[in-house]
Formats: sequence, C-alpha cells, structure tokens
Amino acid sequence: MSSTGRDQKKMWVADVVLRRAAQLASLELPGPRLPTELDSINVPAAREAILRNLELLEAVGRTIPLRGGFWRDLMRACELLDRRDRMPPLVSQYRVALQRVGT
Repeated sequence: MSSTGRDQKKMWVADVVLRRAAQLASLELPGPRLPTELDSINVPAAREAILRNLELLEAVGRTIPLRGGFWRDLMRACELLDRRDRMPPLVSQYRVALQRVGT
C-alpha cells in the first residue's frame, strides 16, 4: 500500500472511531462520513475535518460524564492523526471514566 493509501486508510478509520464516539455522546457530527473507496479520500481535507470533530468531541466530553470507550476512541483518532501531543488530557479523562465504572 502506498504512503497515500496508508494515509487515506488512517483518515477513514479516524472518521469511523470519532463517529462511534459521537454516538456514545448522543451527538451527530457535522459533515458526511468519509467514503469507503479509499482512493477518493482527500487526505488534507479529511484531516482538517477530523481534527475539528475531535475538538468538538473533546469539548462535549468535558461537559458530560462519558464512559471509557468514548475516550478510547478519541485517543485512537489522535494516534491515527499522528497527534500524540493531544493524548495526555484524553488519557486523564479515560482514567477518570474507568474509575467511575461500577459506582
């Protein structure tokens, strides 16, 4: 798979996990889902849209208590976007969510 093909697949997976996280927050993300035909994904445009959705979900997650799966999906999107710099607050929220389990 070419570098571009890998990047297109990463964008598609990041979109999927963020949309799953949005469902956990009872939220509809703006914009259409990325196409399953990976060759038609414009990586720079997709990255920009996915980063906006990530920011939106982070903001929503700070206002309501969500389960660990929500935060795990956001962390996965950060990995796919090569934005590990955004991970520390997500990991912190993930740990808080895990501590709430069973309470």
